[in-house]
Amino acid sequence: MGEVRELARKERKAKKEHHCSLCSEIIRKGEVYDWTKTIYEGMIYDWKCHKKCSFLCQQLWDYADPDEGMDEGLFQDSLHDFCRAFVCPDCEKWDRACQCCDDDLEYCLDKAYDLLQTHTLYWAGRNAWYEDWALRPRTAEERKRGE
Repeated sequence: MGEVRELARKERKAKKEHHCSLCSEIIRKGEVYDWTKTIYEGMIYDWKCHKKCSFLCQQLWDYADPDEGMDEGLFQDSLHDFCRAFVCPDCEKWDRACQCCDDDLEYCLDKAYDLLQTHTLYWAGRNAWYEDWALRPRTAEERKRGE
C-alpha cells in the first residue's frame, strides 16, 4: 500500500460552496476552511474540510488508527464510536433502552468538538484497544497552544 503524502496545506475562505471531505456537509461561501493537497499512489487529491472537522480529525487520528489516512467513512465511523463512548451516555437524546440516538451527524460533531476543546483523548493502555480510551482535562497551556 502507498503512503499519503502532504504536498500543501493552507487556510482558505470559500468563494463558492464546497463539500467537506470528512463530514460531507456543505462548506458555505465565505466560510474559512482548511485545504490540503495530498498524493496517494500517484494520484493527487484536494481535501476541503470545515475547521471543526479538521480539528476533530487530528484529535481522533490515533483513536481511528488509520493506516492510509483518514477518509470520510473512517472519520464518520470514528466520530460515531467516540460519541457512543464519551458523549452519548450523558446526552439527553440518547435512548438507553435501544442504545441508539436519532439525532444527526452535525449534532454529534458539535458535541464531540465541544468536549475535545476541553479534554484530551488518550489510550490508557490497560485493556483491549477499543475499550481502553479515556479523557483527561486539557491544561491551560494545552488550550492556549490549541492542542
